Amino acid sequence: MLNWLIIGGGIHGTHVAHVLQQRGGVPRDRVAILDPHPTLLARWSRLTEAVEMDYLRSPNVHHIGLTPDDLDRFARSPQGSYLRSYRDPYHRPAYLLFQAHAMHVVHTYRLDSCLRQGQAHKLIRLRTGWRVETDQGALEARCVLLAIGRTEAAWPAWARSLQAQGANVHHCFAPTFHRNTLQTWQRVLVVGGGITAVQIALALAQRRPGTVTLLSRHPLRRAHFDSPSCWNGPKCMTKFTHTRDYRKRRALIQDARHRGTMPHDVGRSLDECLASGAMNLVINEAVAAQCEADGTIALHLERDTTLRGDCLVLATGFERTRPGGDWLEQAIVTHDLPTAPCGYPIVDSTLCWTPGLYTCGPLAELELGPVAPNISGARRAAERLLHVR
Repeated sequence: MLNWLIIGGGIHGTHVAHVLQQRGGVPRDRVAILDPHPTLLARWSRLTEAVEMDYLRSPNVHHIGLTPDDLDRFARSPQGSYLRSYRDPYHRPAYLLFQAHAMHVVHTYRLDSCLRQGQAHKLIRLRTGWRVETDQGALEARCVLLAIGRTEAAWPAWARSLQAQGANVHHCFAPTFHRNTLQTWQRVLVVGGGITAVQIALALAQRRPGTVTLLSRHPLRRAHFDSPSCWNGPKCMTKFTHTRDYRKRRALIQDARHRGTMPHDVGRSLDECLASGAMNLVINEAVAAQCEADGTIALHLERDTTLRGDCLVLATGFERTRPGGDWLEQAIVTHDLPTAPCGYPIVDSTLCWTPGLYTCGPLAELELGPVAPNISGARRAAERLLHVR
């Protein structure tokens, strides 16, 4: 029986596995990471590459290594020095540097040997732990960690209608999306108002200047991070931890999130692109859409305007529903797992949901606060999980 089975091989699952082995003393052959992809960090890499991320939004101390200065030390090493690049404020690392460091950690510590490719289907409680039924067989472990991220892309109803009509419409978080494989367009419409939408629009405008329109339903907003930096320390977390009403905790999380924002440097790049005429910006909201006979997409906007193009890219984020889907819902009912009114797990300070079952990432939001899904949330979760005995 494994000591730990981690469901999810993204940033959170990979970092926690690394910490459990190197700081928690768990032997490598007693830790497994279950993920449907053939390599660790596969989904993270695909999504971040698809949107042309140049610099992370997180500072240099947030990464999958063990110590805060791990990435900086790698950047000064022969393997990483040629990629060494940061953007201030907060010394944010270049995406290629972050990726190279992450792969360095995975390969140096042989974390890929922990990967078990497969998809979880069912949780079964055992006397000494848990059995996880997968599409590739069963795995048993004393402790199971749910390191599951949000995967369901948010499609507006009008966009679903366009898709059904066979229009040239894509969601940037779809498994098949990549900006370089889009069909040739004459006029492309990018829908969204946050960092992802802006990064995609900038990349497409660089590829074909003057053919891109960015549609945002709100004036574009700028913020260094997606929640105030005080949530990384006691200044904001103390009040959160002392709040016992989970409805109020959820409200605090929602109030803290800077949804639909971008860092200031991305905003400056957008300003330059707009000033040069390489891209257009429309502040309005789509309420209906149709695919015309020649394949043209007509977006009907709230304020009596219609935008037309022959390609549409959605950057409208993920659905806000709890990650995990049907099999996790079944586990909640079968094992009477406690949830808050919002449907998310109620866990203790070690992120324990029920004996032997733990959470991190979005599933730990009601304990770790708004940073739970972020890289800093992965590091915070790993610290908590080290106290599991």
